[in-house]
Amino acid sequence: MSFFDLNVPHPSNPPSAAETANLSRVVDQLCTLGFQVCAFNTTVTTKLPQNHVSPIKFLDAFRETAPPNDPPAPPSTTTQPSHPAPPDAGSHRGDLLRAKSSVHRSDLIPYTSDKSAKRIRQLSRITLVADDPGASYSFHNSPHLNAYDLIAVQPTSERMLQHVCSSWNIDIISFDLSSRLPFHLKPTTIGLAADRGIFFELALGPAVRDSGARKWLVSNAAQVVKACGGRNLIISGGWTRAIEVRGGHDLANLATLFGLSPSTARAALTTTCRALVARAESRRVTHRAAVAVSPTLVARPTLAQAPDRQKSARESASTSTAPGANGSPKPFTATSVSLPDEGKSDTNSKGQMKKRKGEDPEGGKSKKVKAGAKGM
Repeated sequence: MSFFDLNVPHPSNPPSAAETANLSRVVDQLCTLGFQVCAFNTTVTTKLPQNHVSPIKFLDAFRETAPPNDPPAPPSTTTQPSHPAPPDAGSHRGDLLRAKSSVHRSDLIPYTSDKSAKRIRQLSRITLVADDPGASYSFHNSPHLNAYDLIAVQPTSERMLQHVCSSWNIDIISFDLSSRLPFHLKPTTIGLAADRGIFFELALGPAVRDSGARKWLVSNAAQVVKACGGRNLIISGGWTRAIEVRGGHDLANLATLFGLSPSTARAALTTTCRALVARAESRRVTHRAAVAVSPTLVARPTLAQAPDRQKSARESASTSTAPGANGSPKPFTATSVSLPDEGKSDTNSKGQMKKRKGEDPEGGKSKKVKAGAKGM
């Protein structure tokens, strides 16, 4: 089962060497715990400038050896006999304690030199934290959003939430679960956004790392789950250090405290996230998820090539309309069809009616009547 973490905090400016190393350790821990897709998230609070450049830099290679702070354990200098004697029952506990003390902390996290075992799909994401729809209108229409794979908004007012749910074309609506929500979540407003294909995020990282924010985690998350009914719901981490990272199964078990079923909680980390990434891809490369537009380059003919192209076009047209020399049938041509005159058609129809009744169409009397009068 492949897990998704679509919220890995990334510095708003190009990261330094220390920040890159910390980010690399977080991604390495995600790979170890079975995550196969992650999204680096940068947060903004104002509109994007005209010369905005995405600060997100993907990690081309992960750590291959143990970190510098965890040097490898020194080799043992004791020699073992070629045929050691079997230990007695009294020394069994002492062997277990010695074996436990000899395990180094770097051995608890498996490191590998194989790069294929540490591969993870990396995406880019931008999150806007705003409370005024008018001030953030330029952000929604900014052309720089095409540089990001995912677009998210964290509203801090009810007015902003209603505006985002009804009209904005984004991918994720996130909520700050570490403090009390400043508005009440209405099922009608949340359902409108879910019908438009927008997903809702529960970021558990800030509440896990801060003991004071844990009391708001369950109540806020339960309010979000009740408003959306578990539909279009994703769970992310938001981890800033490798020691904070939790596995996908642990997060799914924690989500059951919010009112989610075990299957829905697992889907919030797997299949629902996959549907979100597919929907975001269709938003980026298609128009209204119906028509894909891909630019193509067409070579225009030069002035020297233009007469030749016109001559070849005329020759192909004449060849297609002329009859073939090998007896091939001529192409179909439309011919005029003469229709009977309206007056003649009426006369013919009246004559046929009189013939059926036994009358003479010329004199209007029957032939039998004429024959009887001649005999008299």
